[in-house]
Amino acid sequence: YGDHRDLHSFPTRRSSDLTHLFVVEYAAGTIDEFTTSGTVAKAPLVSGLGANNPTGLALYGSSLFVTNYLTGTIGEYDAITGATINSALISGLHKPIGIDVTDVPEPDSLCLLALGGGVVLMRLRKSA
Repeated sequence: YGDHRDLHSFPTRRSSDLTHLFVVEYAAGTIDEFTTSGTVAKAPLVSGLGANNPTGLALYGSSLFVTNYLTGTIGEYDAITGATINSALISGLHKPIGIDVTDVPEPDSLCLLALGGGVVLMRLRKSA
């Protein structure tokens, strides 16, 4: 594959500026950090992932989640320092490639929403 790079532009949320990109260095097994002007911020930010292993990444808060193709895992790393938080946060996957992080409402929020809707319906019934 040579010097194969997958560019994933997930801006960090440092100091409210959105000026950083993370790059998966597939062949080298690293994650590099660049500014949007192309300047190297830290290369490698995360290392030791194994050659031909990291394939996807997602940023959530100050955590960087990385899919590892050969090991079938998703690891969690500190997006500021590159330190490993949990190299096998999720395991047992079959050759994961991509990843996305989405906010999901807490169950308590859904219960409150349902309760609020019920109260509104009861008031509407009483006023009719």
